[in-house]
Amino acid sequence: MVKKRVKQYKKSILPVGIKRALKLVSEVNKFLSYTKSEKKLLNGICKTAVKVAGYKFAWIGLVEDIKKKKIVPLNQYGISKKTKLSWKELPKSKELAITSIQRKKPFICRDIITNPKFKKWKKEALYRGYKSAISIPLVYKNEVLGTLNIYAIESKAFNNEEVLILKQVANDLSFGISNFRMRIIALEGKTIFNILYNTSKDAIMTLEPPTWKFTSGNPATIEMFKTKTEKKFASLGPWILSPKYQSDGQLSKVKAKKMIALAMKNGSNYFEWIHKRLNGENFTATVLLSKVEEAGKTYLQATVRDINKEKLAEANLKKSEEKYRGLFDGSVDAMFVADSKTKQLLDCNKAAEKLLDYPRAELLSMKAYQLHPKDRIKDTMLAFKKQAQGKLALYETEVLTKYNKRVPVAINASKAFVGNKMYLQGIFRNIALQKNAEIKLKESYEKLKELDRLKSEFLSMTSHELKTPLTPIKIQLQRILEKNLSKEEHLNSINMIVRNVVRLERLINDILEISRIESKSLIISKFNFNLNELVDEVITNMNFIAKQKGIIIKRSFDGEPKMIYAGRYRLEQVFVNLIDNAIKHSNASQIEITLQKKKNEVIICVKDNGKGMSLDEQKHLFELFYQGKEAKSMHSGAGLGLNIVRGIVEAHRGKLEVESHLGKGSTFCFTLPIKGTNHKI
Repeated sequence: MVKKRVKQYKKSILPVGIKRALKLVSEVNKFLSYTKSEKKLLNGICKTAVKVAGYKFAWIGLVEDIKKKKIVPLNQYGISKKTKLSWKELPKSKELAITSIQRKKPFICRDIITNPKFKKWKKEALYRGYKSAISIPLVYKNEVLGTLNIYAIESKAFNNEEVLILKQVANDLSFGISNFRMRIIALEGKTIFNILYNTSKDAIMTLEPPTWKFTSGNPATIEMFKTKTEKKFASLGPWILSPKYQSDGQLSKVKAKKMIALAMKNGSNYFEWIHKRLNGENFTATVLLSKVEEAGKTYLQATVRDINKEKLAEANLKKSEEKYRGLFDGSVDAMFVADSKTKQLLDCNKAAEKLLDYPRAELLSMKAYQLHPKDRIKDTMLAFKKQAQGKLALYETEVLTKYNKRVPVAINASKAFVGNKMYLQGIFRNIALQKNAEIKLKESYEKLKELDRLKSEFLSMTSHELKTPLTPIKIQLQRILEKNLSKEEHLNSINMIVRNVVRLERLINDILEISRIESKSLIISKFNFNLNELVDEVITNMNFIAKQKGIIIKRSFDGEPKMIYAGRYRLEQVFVNLIDNAIKHSNASQIEITLQKKKNEVIICVKDNGKGMSLDEQKHLFELFYQGKEAKSMHSGAGLGLNIVRGIVEAHRGKLEVESHLGKGSTFCFTLPIKGTNHKI
């Protein structure tokens, strides 16, 4: 194939079709690097196809409904500069787009004027001034996003080389569209936060140092404090929207600064506070101060909930034992009352019995600290004391059930007085579901971070590998355009271009294979065949390359021929990759292939007596784009072959392993089940 292309271009410069396709692929890379929106990207590609590359007309349509043949034509250039064509106004050759999308491959009409199949387009083609057309599907991760449609003025345009380059344009464009859509998803996350902020029933506000005045407040904040506007609210400080003294006798201004300091030190602070509306009305609220660090800036976010009604209910409970018991026993949270000195439990509700699996009588025979595992008693009782003194908000710890099961709880303890006697009241909330949710959320977040890292790494490496062959192609094209090259120099340039195009084609095919493996769309067509014969065929084909490096390929078959039900073509890929790697990188004098039957599987090994690999190299061997030091210096391959090999072996429900020692060579072994069924991964 390479010799054919070289012979074709011996006496001429690069054909017009390839030249303009190369211009277009070059411009696409530029657009992807600086264009900030999908719309601008699509508009720019259509315009560039006509003005820079020299095509007659170009338009891009995005899929709306494939079954109903609905494509939305979003961008076009070449027929009208002022108006955007509708679907009905587009050239009748729009059927090309439908066909290419349904087949997921380019569809070409090389001569609209003379080809009887395209007779109905002839009149419009003559009027518009084009004679050939191509439609290329925009596919990303096996999903058809739309179609790129290009028209040329000459007939017999779009030969195989031009189509190959235009397919690269479509691939780059598909990646760009997908990238912009992923950004939109990220922006939607911020939108959700704004919705929650604006619709929250709790007052949410921010305070910033050094003055610690309010800097923002949501609608619920304005309503709670009756300030009418956010601007008015932001001119005030926490002590202004509070009475002079708090319930413990401290000055609001002094205590507010203490609460702020605790939040800044510990990251958060949860407490009760008496607030005052702008109309002079006092109310009790819970306040959660959370430290926020964002873009190099540190501030506090306060979530305030009006609990005035709850406080009034507590006052009423003290007046009525019956009402108190109703609320006490009906609480979904476990509640305990204990003697403040002896810590003896004096009362508990039904939720407490349910939480700890103890009957009420057994609970009331216990001390408060006996509710907790031994390793949590000291810290928990200290937290009780601080909560009773108003120095600590909700405290998270664990309780121990009758059957020694540890249950995470959040505790809110407070003092209660009956006459002159003080009691401790504790409210225990089971937060097991919350903790499990937090763990799962954290795990999901870590997985997403890792996926994002892998995606970025893959895209970065892919971009680098794709640009590597493009650089010499561009340089040689520039040399050819100088027109003062000798015949030999001209031929050398053409040879280099063809070599790099072939390299680019091979790289793209490898990336597509990886994509199919990752997306589980690699089809393995299986049938019964003689594995021994396949190995002999591969050895025969690889012997020429091996002999050039002075390497002998041997094979050792255990017993009778191995009949196997598998994908013959895919296994040929595996053998070629493994043998080729051994020839190129091992510095071996001999390569041995062994086949051994064991129970219901065949064990195949490719062994060389070369230099071997270090443990560090073996750890990274199957990573995408990984190349050893020698492979990098030789500029050999892109580091995708072994990843593809592993994918094919695993698609056969087999396992691939490597054993290597420095100075002693390397052995790649994989297993294959003898029997299997057709399947798609």
